[in-house]
Amino acid sequence: MWGDLSWVEIDTNVGAAPPYVRIARMVMSDGSSPEAGYFLDLTSTPCYFGGERYWFLCPFCGDRVGVLYLGGKKFGCRRCYNLAYKSQYAPRGGLLAPVAAYFDLIEDVEKLEKEKLARTQYWHGRPTKRYARYLQKLGRIQSIDGNAMVARLTKALSAQR
Repeated sequence: MWGDLSWVEIDTNVGAAPPYVRIARMVMSDGSSPEAGYFLDLTSTPCYFGGERYWFLCPFCGDRVGVLYLGGKKFGCRRCYNLAYKSQYAPRGGLLAPVAAYFDLIEDVEKLEKEKLARTQYWHGRPTKRYARYLQKLGRIQSIDGNAMVARLTKALSAQR
């Protein structure tokens, strides 16, 4: 269901007690319109230099959150929908950490390749920071010896048996 939302029409009222956001209408990418007209409560906290910061209250658990996710036809927080950040599952140490870091590097380079096609690569004869970062990561990928990594993993696995 993620990514199937085409657009949302909302009404907000921060002057009301309590402040709220009303989902007036949602249209999914397939053209269907799930239930709309429901309210998402807001709460606020004072900012250090004055003003207020508004937060959503999760409709399921009531927690104060900055982001709500659409799961099915209702919005909720990431804990209620059991969502996790990619970094929470990344190996932090041990045998697979170098392999995970290698694949993360490849993913970063692929993302930067998509971005670099639409952006300026050089400015006044010098590479932009984004393009320099791309070149640096590409160089790191090219310097990694995949055979040596596999050999180290094989040796470590055989030593554990």
